[in-house]
Amino acid sequence: MRKGESNEHHCESLRQCCYKSIEKSVIVPNLFPRKDDAERVNDKMLRKLMEDKKIGIVEKYTAKDTGKEPWKRQLEKGIAPKEIQLCKGARVMLIKNKDLKNGLVNGAVGTVISFSWDKKACKRIASKGFLPIVKFDSGKTVRVEPEKWEVIEDDRRVATRRQIPLMLAWATSIHKMQGMTLDSLHADLSRAFGPGMVYVALSRVRSQDGLYLSGFDPSKIQAHPKVVEFYNNLSRYSPGLEVF
Repeated sequence: MRKGESNEHHCESLRQCCYKSIEKSVIVPNLFPRKDDAERVNDKMLRKLMEDKKIGIVEKYTAKDTGKEPWKRQLEKGIAPKEIQLCKGARVMLIKNKDLKNGLVNGAVGTVISFSWDKKACKRIASKGFLPIVKFDSGKTVRVEPEKWEVIEDDRRVATRRQIPLMLAWATSIHKMQGMTLDSLHADLSRAFGPGMVYVALSRVRSQDGLYLSGFDPSKIQAHPKVVEFYNNLSRYSPGLEVF
């Protein structure tokens, strides 16, 4: 699929993932081709939680950006959100490696269970001075503190964003998930467009056991011509090399 290729055996295997049902006790991130679909689901789920008057603290985190234009604008293209609102019960995803040994890696999913007040640690990022405490699905519970993202040019740091390394994780766009690895996911491919999108979505999950699909259409398995040319040349100049 990386090269835009598939056969009936592969497609039938993926169709089986469309018929699998997700257990009610399991919360699986939803992937969408378009950002607006993901934002709609996240906003709906967050509002539903916030309607509960017993929810307690609702904290808003606004990124602190430094640098000059045009480099500062590049921060908006990164994965760290400009703003994120959290409350108890919110499903979140870690967007930066923090502790590889304990599984706190880019793509780890969990739930906000409480907050910890620390005005110094927040440094004006949190509106009320609270940091989220997240219980990750792996079982690890940690207080998530701000991290930095940098734009580098000619070995110089030209722009920086400081923000909580979390994003809402009931749903996300396929584009935002590039580079992440999940134990399970549900991908709605009904609005998939462009070369490589189906491949990127499917390759986020560790195994087919954790893959749930809807809207799967084999005709949407496409690769950019330059990608195909690259792998063809790689095979030509490296006989016997398998590309995964």
